Amino acid sequence: MEFREGLNALRSGWWIVIAGLAVGALGALGISLAQPREYTSHLQFFVSTTDSGSTADVFQGSQFSQNRVASYARLLNGQELAQRVVDSLRVIHAVSSTGLRQRARTKAARF
Repeated sequence: MEFREGLNALRSGWWIVIAGLAVGALGALGISLAQPREYTSHLQFFVSTTDSGSTADVFQGSQFSQNRVASYARLLNGQELAQRVVDSLRVIHAVSSTGLRQRARTKAARF
């Protein structure tokens, strides 16, 4: 096949290429619109205490930090925060704060 023959083939069948692109684009748009919206968020923070001189102070600071992280995890999984998120998003799909809380995950990591 020479260059001229290839060019003639493209000239005579250009509509097939355009039709294929249009069908692919419309199919992708349809699939995209059919998918449910998913909102995700990720939060990471570090909790520490001040430097201490004695081992008792270090232990007490460690316990304080662990308790603080546990209370933050409870707050993040709480009903009030879930309701505020639902209210602020004005979600089109009916999502309750209880449903949101069931889907939310928190994890306290130790370093």
